[in-house]
Amino acid sequence: MLHEYDVVELKKALQGIAVPVLSEGTIVMVHDIGAQAYEVEFFDQNHQTIDVCTVVGDEYLELKWAYKDTK
Repeated sequence: MLHEYDVVELKKALQGIAVPVLSEGTIVMVHDIGAQAYEVEFFDQNHQTIDVCTVVGDEYLELKWAYKDTK
């Protein structure tokens, strides 16, 4: 399971969403709807936001960097 603030990479295209495959993003919210659903802010190589969208299912995202809460 992925968590808030984890950095992920888009593994496959999202239907109807213009975020290129292999784009990186940060999980900004984990939805509690019974399935794994995440609000992800995707950004380009210049760290400009491409889109913020809901991604349902872990098969679309690959963990690149796990956020560790230091509190």
